[in-house]
Amino acid sequence: AQQWTQTFSTDGGIVGFLRANTSTSQTTGVLSRPLITNEHLNYLPAMLQSAAIWLSHQGKTVMQINIADEHERLIAYLAHMGWKKSHSWVQLVKKLDKPIETRAA
Repeated sequence: AQQWTQTFSTDGGIVGFLRANTSTSQTTGVLSRPLITNEHLNYLPAMLQSAAIWLSHQGKTVMQINIADEHERLIAYLAHMGWKKSHSWVQLVKKLDKPIETRAA
């Protein structure tokens, strides 16, 4: 597995953070939950370009971004940039055989 992490700053303040993961057997690099505030979305294209450069040097041909559905503004911003939504997050539920005990603290 290979991992790239980068903090992005301007004028001495942090504007965002990206982490990309991939493995040698994959053609895709995955960015997990980019951290950026709505007020700094204009920095996102440059941030993504940095991740794309690293991934292309690793021989990857696809970049995927995982974003929770509730981050509507970030999703809309990326859609405006040409990104396509391919999946929604999945919530997995398992019924437990026994109830979990809860105790008041």
